[in-house]
Amino acid sequence: MNQKAKAAVLEAPGKIAIKEFTLPSIGPEEGLIRVEMAGVCGSDPKFYHGKIKNLPTPMILGHETLGHIEEIGIVAAERYGVHKGDRVVVEANIHCGLCYYCLTGNYQFCERERGYGTKLSTKTAPGLWGSYSEYMYLAPNSEVHKVSDSVPAEAAILTTVIANGVQWARNLAGASIGNFVVIQGAGQQGLACLVGALESGCRPVIVTGLSVDSPRLALAKVLGAHYTIDVQKEDVVARVTEITNGRMADIVVDVTGNPQAIQKSLDMVRPQGTVLAGGLTGTET
Repeated sequence: MNQKAKAAVLEAPGKIAIKEFTLPSIGPEEGLIRVEMAGVCGSDPKFYHGKIKNLPTPMILGHETLGHIEEIGIVAAERYGVHKGDRVVVEANIHCGLCYYCLTGNYQFCERERGYGTKLSTKTAPGLWGSYSEYMYLAPNSEVHKVSDSVPAEAAILTTVIANGVQWARNLAGASIGNFVVIQGAGQQGLACLVGALESGCRPVIVTGLSVDSPRLALAKVLGAHYTIDVQKEDVVARVTEITNGRMADIVVDVTGNPQAIQKSLDMVRPQGTVLAGGLTGTET
């Protein structure tokens, strides 16, 4: 295939250039995505500004990907249940399928550490490893999910964010019916955790944020948060103590990455409760 594709390449912190790439020939286990929309993760500005070190530049950012199958190998088509033209979202991680983490179902921690828009340079063939591009290469051992054409692109691109919320609140923190839950942080990841907690039957769910987050805290209430707390105006530990009648939270999920907030999280959780902190770099504790 001699067709070319344009992509935004991060060459160094603060420097992005439009480059052309030759679209690769696709083997039986591979594919090619025609990008419809790329989400901007909170990590992407950090990549751009050089706040995350040891990046494999030059690289194409974009690990929240919505697109259409442009080409698909016969093995990949059977594995993913897709055909040419299907609309899909692609998970950020590419797993080896052989290491301890892959074999135990925790492929996001794959020891090979490969991922779209985060860990692969354009110097690694075929170069199209991110969705800030017209096309993105689909490597073997990717995770691909079909999306209905009826879903607006702006909603479909959020599936990976919502998946994080379900992963952190439900799967890792164990949110369940009747749990008191505090979510520290009102960004997209915090709001996704809110959805995950509410769908798990948690009551009440509290979302905290800064004064600058007031529009996000308002959105949290629209999404169903029972309480929101501006930590710059209220003593968050005292307020949680009041709301829970001194019992404190069963679960605190912190997606701020702020050491002071994590300390507050420990102060807000009940004995034998759960504190989960993570999300900024795809890691959880």
